[in-house]
This record gives sequence, structure tokens and C-alpha cells, in this order.
Amino acid sequence: MRAENAPPVVNRTVMDGVHAIMQCKEHQDVGWLLGNFIGRSNYNFQSYGGFQDQRPYPGSLLTVEFREASGSVSPTWTATYARICVGIFKFARVASRERFWAVIVRLASAEKAAMDGLPNKYDIISALQDLGLWGPAAFLEERLRSDPLRFWYPTRAVYDNDIACARAMHPEQENDHASDEWSLPTVVGGEWPPAHPSF
Repeated sequence: MRAENAPPVVNRTVMDGVHAIMQCKEHQDVGWLLGNFIGRSNYNFQSYGGFQDQRPYPGSLLTVEFREASGSVSPTWTATYARICVGIFKFARVASRERFWAVIVRLASAEKAAMDGLPNKYDIISALQDLGLWGPAAFLEERLRSDPLRFWYPTRAVYDNDIACARAMHPEQENDHASDEWSLPTVVGGEWPPAHPSF
């Protein structure tokens, strides 16, 4: 499926988003699918698609934009956020298929639990640790300890035996949906994760 024929990835679940990306046969299709064609989205992969005519001026950088975090003048937070963004790409590029899908399934299970108003212990700290981003995970956990409302939904700090943890929705309940079954979408363009294009 060519991305320009695909419906936009807006208000979808983790698994819907992964399924839409997996339908792309080339990295340009991912750029088209997740581009900034509908305004200022949280993520902009337009340049990843190689749209030379979309550059604001000749010679401008081809970047992927992460706009999820609020602006900051803190050098420590800015560097940490950059490490997170780059770490996501690195994980997607080098993770084994099994490790990649384990993270996707955990994210999808946490999302489903949050949408159902149920507890889940998998959170942003856990996700960063799964991506191998131990430094940023420790930094965020410390920030959450000092200011539990600092970061975005559905993460919030809770304290278990005097240890600060970030938890998604209703952290006081125990059910973590670890046994939820998720079917993996069919890969159209080959193996997942797909071969990463050379830059």
C-alpha cells in the first residue's frame, strides 16, 4: 500500500499505528504517512520521506521532528530529550524482532488498560528502560519524584515503599494486564523491523 493512499494516522491505538507503518514498503512512504502535511503534528517525518521539494529553502537539513515535550531552556532536559529521541530511532534500527515486538505489545497493553480505566504498571520509565535508555529513565524518574505532575498523561509518580515510580492510570490497583493477548499485524513489505535505509 502506498502511504499517500492510506488514511492519516490520527487518533489511533499503538497497534493501529504500527499496522499503518508496516504497510509502507519504502521509507519514503513512512515520511509521507507521518509527515507534517496536516499542520503541526507531534512528530514530523516528512523529511524522512525525502521530499526535496518540501524543504523550506535549498540546503536545509533533513530532520525528523519530535514535538511532544514542552519547550525548555534547561540544558540537562534538552540533552535528555535529545537522547530519548535518538534512542527511539536506534532501538527501532538495531532491536531484534522479538525485543521490538515485546516493547510494542507492552505499550499496547498499557494503552488498552488506560483506555479501559484499568491499572497497568508499564509506564514511560519502563518503556525507556526497555529501549536501553537507562540514563534518561533515571533522570525522568528523579524529576517525577520531585514534581509528580511534571510530565504528560498518563504518567504520574507514585510511591511504593518509599521508591518513586511512574505509573499509568490507577497505580494503586494490582492488575497489570500482563496476560492480555495481542495479535501482531501482517507485514506487507517484508520482515519487521524493516531494513533501515542508509543515509
